[in-house]
Amino acid sequence: LAYNIEYGPTGFVQGTGPIVTGITGTSYSLTGLSGNTCYDVYVRDSCALANSPWYGPITFCTACNPIATPIVEDFETAPLGSSVNPTAPDCWTNWESTNASGYGYVYNYGTPNGTQHFYMYNFNSATDTIALISPAVAGLTNGDKVLKFKAKSNSTTSGTWAIVGTSASSQDLKNSTILDTIYTASQYGSDYTVHLDAASGYNGTDQYVFIMHT
Repeated sequence: LAYNIEYGPTGFVQGTGPIVTGITGTSYSLTGLSGNTCYDVYVRDSCALANSPWYGPITFCTACNPIATPIVEDFETAPLGSSVNPTAPDCWTNWESTNASGYGYVYNYGTPNGTQHFYMYNFNSATDTIALISPAVAGLTNGDKVLKFKAKSNSTTSGTWAIVGTSASSQDLKNSTILDTIYTASQYGSDYTVHLDAASGYNGTDQYVFIMHT
């Protein structure tokens, strides 16, 4: 027995996409796909007498391709969220530790630049870990990149701590590398700067950068 597949960008008209025939394995890898793009796949059984009806669509989305520096994210085009609707810019990841009661989302706040920023809140610093993870950074492994960002505490009277590091994955921070711990003031001020190099502890292999609130 064998099967055929047809695929194309989500919403494509069936009959206009590439068709792969005679597949006999239990899995098949599509090549030449674009990054950060969703695709529809249709599958049908192919036997000697006739083909079955098409089954589908089965929809999946590809990961973002590594992005070249300089990367500038001001959150202006990211969807707004809330405590029950976590959001993040396209190709960024809003990450929470297991069973976290805190949250992170894009928030409408006009200081210091534009009208939006990313807000992180934790109820319990002992159990909640909230982080914003960047897209894969092209050339990060060269060890010559610098992260600059603005941050502030939500308190008007005291600051809070932010952790900056790198990770091999945009979905998991279990094996992440911490590069710096920064005390953020109660008001926006000068940029915070972290060098993503060996002198700061960068391991030379991670592709993602994160800012974490604990």
